[in-house]
Amino acid sequence: MKLGICRSLFLVLSCTFMFSCAKEKVEGFYSVSIDDLQQWNSDSCSLYSGKIRTAIEEQIRKAPAALYTDAFLNRYYLEKGPFLWVTRNGIDARADSLLALCSDVKRWGMPSALFPTKDIRKDLKRVRALDFSSSQDISATYGRLEYRLTQLYLRLLCGLRFGLLEPSKVFNRLDVADSEPQVTYIRLYDIPTERADQAYIHRALNNLKHISFVDTIRASESDNPAYLRLLALYLSSESASYNKDKILSNLERLRWRRKQPDKRYVWVNMASQELTAYDEESGRSLEMKICGGSLKHKTPLLHSKIDYMQIDPYWVIPFSIIKNEIATRHVGDLGYFERNKIKIIEKGSGEELNPAEVSAAMLLSGNYMLRQEKGEGNSLGRMIFRFTNNFSVFLHDTNNRSAFARSNRAISHGCIRLEKPLELASFLVDDDKTMDKIRLSLDLQPITEKGKRWQQSESFKPMSYYRFSAPYPLFITYQTMYFDASGKLRSCGDPYGYDRVIIEKLKNR
Repeated sequence: MKLGICRSLFLVLSCTFMFSCAKEKVEGFYSVSIDDLQQWNSDSCSLYSGKIRTAIEEQIRKAPAALYTDAFLNRYYLEKGPFLWVTRNGIDARADSLLALCSDVKRWGMPSALFPTKDIRKDLKRVRALDFSSSQDISATYGRLEYRLTQLYLRLLCGLRFGLLEPSKVFNRLDVADSEPQVTYIRLYDIPTERADQAYIHRALNNLKHISFVDTIRASESDNPAYLRLLALYLSSESASYNKDKILSNLERLRWRRKQPDKRYVWVNMASQELTAYDEESGRSLEMKICGGSLKHKTPLLHSKIDYMQIDPYWVIPFSIIKNEIATRHVGDLGYFERNKIKIIEKGSGEELNPAEVSAAMLLSGNYMLRQEKGEGNSLGRMIFRFTNNFSVFLHDTNNRSAFARSNRAISHGCIRLEKPLELASFLVDDDKTMDKIRLSLDLQPITEKGKRWQQSESFKPMSYYRFSAPYPLFITYQTMYFDASGKLRSCGDPYGYDRVIIEKLKNR
């Protein structure tokens, strides 16, 4: 259908944003002449919606979705959504408002490469000067503008509101779990994260009808205090002493809409390999080193609550370790099973088998449990803190204390080893008498008079289990720049290479 732009003198004079091919400006606008009207009535200045649609589809074919917002963008136009910027009167000042916002996205800690405005400004100038040679040319230009302006709008709005990247799609496509019969990936990100959905996109596009969409964009920026402080650093002269890409990647993480630590929490930072526990009401805090998952066995990022602790736990060895290590290296090695106090138990009957009689095929069948006995030498140490998760990971003590002296402590199969498990128990329990029961159960001296009497009593029964009356919120995250409990900015390495992954995607490499 022909849109018929510039078809009458009245229309030209009533729409102040229309421009002629003449170059004489009057108070910010181009003057209009009868000769201009004759030129505008030509086919070279006629718009056809079908040709505009064809031009938009060409844009979709040429530039596959680089960000998650682009997928919503493409869907909207492929489903023949109404034009958002092209009207009977051309393209109005809303485009200028959007371009002004996108001209300096560095103010929000976003890479300018994702917000290209140069070609859009060039096309917009041609539209307003009616600098076209054919109807095909004008329709193609309008199609590019329609598509690219909407792309900028959705990227900026959703980028500020939710982040430019969708973390589950970034991290859960990194490490291959298996390649046969089809490629599957290891799940590394399991944090509930608010994201843009079709309903949000629908509201956002409807909002373009009003010039107030600019205010909506500005109001979408995160109010996370850590984000605002890090953004202020990025925009200050002090940023020169930091790696700018490192700041960018951490700003992006802080834009992801996840639940944040509140007044009491246990926070594990897999980047710094540290744990922080904090209780605002009491003012208590605790910090310690951890040993987390290795590069091959990355600890997944998740949110949960620490429900209970166990003393002297068994370790039921995960099947992945049985498959990749024990079945291939230690079958028939009686010394290995004896040294490590590992028993082989048939799951159906509960019968214990002699390791000399067990083959690799039997272990790989999944019908047998390998269990390391409790006590000294157990890989879990003498204490374990359990929380609900989809990966069978937990916080625990360790029989390898020397590992905490290492600079690179990413060495485990995914679980988190604690430098100070007893101190964490004391922090979570916060009751000296209960702690004395725990200490006695670990063969440690009590600290209360009640505990000392228990120590002398033959009726005292060691604890093996303690459920916390109020489960403690647990956050396992990854920040290479962060503010500690005292509010001091700290920076650490990038053991999993997540900064590099984020920057590559942000810069659209």
